[in-house]
Amino acid sequence: MKQELLKVIEFPEEYVVVYDDSEEDWVAKFDKAWPEAREWAYHMVDIHNERRS
Repeated sequence: MKQELLKVIEFPEEYVVVYDDSEEDWVAKFDKAWPEAREWAYHMVDIHNERRS
């Protein structure tokens, strides 16, 4: 069974959490206008990937 891992892609105005093997399938978007956007995006990825491994 394939492990569905996540990663963060940074764009000028947002952080987008996507599936590692399919960047078109986003899971969450965090607007950079929100001060905690980066922290939440990376934390989401870390927690998910840790539980999948």
